Amino acid sequence: MNTEQLVSRVLDPDWLSDQAGRSVRAARLRIKPRTSLVVGLDDAAGHPVGWLRFLWPISHNKAARTSQEAGELGVETSEHELGELLVQTGPLPADPKLLTRIAAATASGKLGGWEASQVLRYNPLRRLVIRDGMRVVRVAAEDGHGIGLDRFIEGVVDAPARLDDGTQAGISVQAFTGGANLEELPGPDQQRLSHAAGAQLARLHAAPVPADLAQSLDPCTDPVQQGLAHAALLDELAPDLAERMRRVAAELPGVASAMPVLSHGDLSPDQVLTTHDGDTVWLTDFDRACLAPRAVDLGSFLSVLDAGTLLDGYRDGGGQLPPRDQLRWAVAASLVLRAADPLRRASRAWEQEISANLDRIMEVLK
Repeated sequence: MNTEQLVSRVLDPDWLSDQAGRSVRAARLRIKPRTSLVVGLDDAAGHPVGWLRFLWPISHNKAARTSQEAGELGVETSEHELGELLVQTGPLPADPKLLTRIAAATASGKLGGWEASQVLRYNPLRRLVIRDGMRVVRVAAEDGHGIGLDRFIEGVVDAPARLDDGTQAGISVQAFTGGANLEELPGPDQQRLSHAAGAQLARLHAAPVPADLAQSLDPCTDPVQQGLAHAALLDELAPDLAERMRRVAAELPGVASAMPVLSHGDLSPDQVLTTHDGDTVWLTDFDRACLAPRAVDLGSFLSVLDAGTLLDGYRDGGGQLPPRDQLRWAVAASLVLRAADPLRRASRAWEQEISANLDRIMEVLK
């Protein structure tokens, strides 16, 4: 079975449930053609409950390693063959890249007992986010930028307070804040609170970053390189879309020279927390914080929610709006970065949605 055929089968909940041995649907996909396909599994209520992966022969040895490590931690996985593929599945605590850190968070008391309804976000092999009372525990495969930057950001903008001491790599604990995000709010509230988010963003961009913290920041993702990476993946799944993706990446102009500022790096309405009836907003999830032109964060937000009040709030908060051409570039760049999200999010209409994304990018670039 090739990658294209496998993706099609995985998006069928009945077929996937047969492979997993329980009723599930695909929520996230991580695809390495002819190497592995990893699926984040949701239950019928939409709660993350585990993972499943298909391993081509070149990767079969990974299953035994994960099974052994999980067994040593008292967690079970199961395996079966599907032609040349080895199929392995397990619960969230047995995630191949997160299992040791989930166990460490539990052993240290940072993470208590939890169930599927408490999981706020799960990206297989990358990150698990769990609400534990009035705390949010994040477990990540990568170490991240460290607690120093989080403390600095807390002193600049309203952000969920970091509650741990940062000594356990890949594990962080923050105060639970808000209970809603801008993406979930009705239009009038979105617009009103986008103004407050714009003012917070202006404060972030104005903050002088100490040299030691600046050195801990990775460069922001290059949208052209990411577009080409999308195309390489689509070569295996939808060659026509791959070619269109390359043409779009070639059309994206280089970013104009501009002073870099401390940037969120992945700002979108769902990264702005709020209460359902309040005026306070908190910026969250600075995992991709970087130094970049101020247009990057503005364009990232506007590519998801066209809220002019964000720009009004940014200006009212003391921020200098970038020139219109830079803002247009930033919107297009953000759309390129997110162009393959329908596939990653296991949409059954991913081809049509990616095609629509490419049309939108070209419209922005006109």
